[in-house]
Amino acid sequence: MQVILLERVDKLGPPGSEVSVKRGYARNWLLPQGKAVLATEESRQRAQKEHAQITAKDQAKKAEAEAMQQKLDGKEVILVRAAGESGQLYGSVRTQDIAEAIEQQLQIIVSKKLVSLEEPVRSTGIFSVPVRLHPQVPVAVSINVAPSEDEAKRQALKREALKHDQARQKQEQGQDKKEPWKKTKSTKTAVEDEAESEQEETEEKTEKTTAQEDEEGTDSKEDAKKKAKKSAEKDEEDKEKEDKEKEDKAEKEVSDKSAAKPSATKKKG
Repeated sequence: MQVILLERVDKLGPPGSEVSVKRGYARNWLLPQGKAVLATEESRQRAQKEHAQITAKDQAKKAEAEAMQQKLDGKEVILVRAAGESGQLYGSVRTQDIAEAIEQQLQIIVSKKLVSLEEPVRSTGIFSVPVRLHPQVPVAVSINVAPSEDEAKRQALKREALKHDQARQKQEQGQDKKEPWKKTKSTKTAVEDEAESEQEETEEKTEKTTAQEDEEGTDSKEDAKKKAKKSAEKDEEDKEKEDKEKEDKAEKEVSDKSAAKPSATKKKG
């Protein structure tokens, strides 16, 4: 279906543009909201005549949205909702709830149609919600959903601490990339510290084991030398003893022969 836009529409174009859209999108949204008209010869001619007026109207809406952006962007509203221990809400938070919270807490009137929420919020926490004031003016508000205002404050403090840690880590990572040789102990992660500690313990154990093995090896060599020396001394003693026995035996034989000779002479006479 061909339509002519009467105002700027996100992802379609500026006012005065003739675009092709699905029939359901045109019937259910663009035409009822006054954002476009059917493309006919009459509407085309009127769009050409009123182009300057339509453009000026769009610029006025943009300026109004920019003024509201300064009031809304980065702001936070608290929505207290009953929830279980797991953080699951007994119900949900919808666009109407967010629009009412913005009006009550920030004194800014925003139509629920401008609050962009893909699906209702059904758990506690802090969520960023876009508000489409104008296609060219992005803005988002934070909704802090908690079972009480005290818990909402705790959630906000926890979020700020997390942001601070993330910013510090990002800064340290950037410094490491620029000057990796200047990486200090403070920039190391807990995992790196643990790994270094384990490596040091392993090296220390290895050194102790090596020293013990060397000591045991030295003792074994000394024992072997002592055993070899004792064995050699024993062999020498045995040999000397054996030689002495042979010498004694030889002397005894000579003595026996000498004693036998006179006896034989007497018998012959």
